[in-house]
Amino acid sequence: MTAETCNLCSVFWTLCAKYQSKLVHILSRHSISGGDFICGISQSCVDLKFAVSAGKRQHWTDEQRAAIDKHLSRYVCECHVPGKEIIVNCIDAEPVLGDRNNWRRVKDLLNAQVQKRRRLIAATS
Repeated sequence: MTAETCNLCSVFWTLCAKYQSKLVHILSRHSISGGDFICGISQSCVDLKFAVSAGKRQHWTDEQRAAIDKHLSRYVCECHVPGKEIIVNCIDAEPVLGDRNNWRRVKDLLNAQVQKRRRLIAATS
């Protein structure tokens, strides 16, 4: 394999890492799994730092939901999603939220709750 091909391969896998979720969706639609799948480019020429997989969705535990509700339920009642600083303060205050819960994941949960509440209010009006 030439150096040029290896560089092309590096660029390809870098783009794959950036757009991993979209790539997994495309691969699953076409029944293609990992390995050699694009232009015969082998994964072996690149040190991959990710696995091409859909990944497992991690559900919120009852304790985690209770911790988030304890600090942020006021915002959901007001149909307002709080900003990053407020969410980070909540994560820091509650050890049950742990390391794997970044502020975006908490914000997505709150956004879903706010949207659900807005739909409920619109349906009852």
